[in-house]
Amino acid sequence: MTDWEISHLLPSQSFSTRSLLSCSSSWVLGVPRVTMKFRFVGGMNCPDWILAEIAEFSKITAIRFRVWCSVVADHIKLGDRQWGEDHLKRLNPDGHIEERMVRGMIAALLFVFEKAAKYRCSPADLELEMQQLGLPSEHCKQMQKVYAVQKDDLCAAAAEQIHKEPSFSIASHTTDSVDGAKVHLLKLHTSGGDRVEVAMSAEKLRVLKRELQVAAKTLAKFS
Repeated sequence: MTDWEISHLLPSQSFSTRSLLSCSSSWVLGVPRVTMKFRFVGGMNCPDWILAEIAEFSKITAIRFRVWCSVVADHIKLGDRQWGEDHLKRLNPDGHIEERMVRGMIAALLFVFEKAAKYRCSPADLELEMQQLGLPSEHCKQMQKVYAVQKDDLCAAAAEQIHKEPSFSIASHTTDSVDGAKVHLLKLHTSGGDRVEVAMSAEKLRVLKRELQVAAKTLAKFS
C-alpha cells in the first residue's frame, strides 16, 4: 500500500500537525502522491514492511496486543535479542498465528519501540502516528500505555546501543612548513591508550573542526 493510498483511506483528522512533521505531494504519472514523515522515525517515512505488519496486528485483540508490546519492551530494556520457543508461545499461546508471522510482528514492534525511544517521541505522538498508519484505535491506546510507562527505560537502552569510538585528546599541536606550505602537526592520545600523529593543512583543520562541532551538536540530544 502506498503513502497516497493510506492517506485516502484514513480520516482527514488523522493529518494532525501535532505529530505529522511534513506532508508534501508530487505527481507521478498523473496520480498525486503524499509523503508523510513521522516523529517516531526521526522525521522520515515509515518503511513499507512496517505497514504490512500493522495490518497483521489488527487480527489480534487489543488486550493481547498490549501483552505483545510489554514483552517486546522488556526484551529491549534487557538487551535480549534471542526469541526462543517459550517467548513465542507466550505471544501466541494457541498457535493460531504462523511462526513466521509472529517473528515478523515482533520485528515490527522492536522497530517501532526502538525508533520511538531513539528519537524520544512522546507517547501521545506515537499513539497518533500509529493510528495514522492504520493501527486500530484501541491497539494504539494499549501501545501508548506501555510506551508511556517504559519510555525512560527504553530511551536509556537506546542510548546504550549507540556505538562509541575511543575519544581523542590533543597532546601537542605544532606547525611546520612542507614544500612551502604551512602544515599543522597534531599528536593525539586515545582513551584506549593509543597514540596517533596527524598532519594536515590549515584549511583541512578548519573543516575538521567545523564538522566535529556539527557532529557533537547532533549527538548531544542522545547523551
